[in-house]
Amino acid sequence: MSIITNVFHIYGFLITEEAATAIQSYAKEKWEKNNPKLFQAFSAEDDISLFQEYLVDTYEGFHYGNAEYMSVWSLKDHEELDLDPGDSFYILELKNFPELYSSAYASYEDILDEFQEKLAGILPPDLPLDSYLVEIMGEIWG
Repeated sequence: MSIITNVFHIYGFLITEEAATAIQSYAKEKWEKNNPKLFQAFSAEDDISLFQEYLVDTYEGFHYGNAEYMSVWSLKDHEELDLDPGDSFYILELKNFPELYSSAYASYEDILDEFQEKLAGILPPDLPLDSYLVEIMGEIWG
């Protein structure tokens, strides 16, 4: 039997339980009037991972599982964060990635704009995006 180890390096919006809970609360207020099906689907839901799955499916994100080792940095100031997403986490990746000798975005504001546009209508205005826009490097064993 062999173990396959993959290394990953991603940039994006980390959908933590805290972020998903804030987004769900805000979205439910909107959906109550505009989208009764979604409101009904998530109004009594206590399992936040189902809402995280919804965000990943709807906004073309990813669910990573079996992560063994991870380092997480803030995209804003490149400070390492004391944030352990757990061995399973949800993320909406950036459209562009940095390449050798070129940056992916002209400014940090462009990254903020990308996620504000992508999640328009469900993103709470008071959600501190800086706390969830991250770079993650790690290993997945399986």
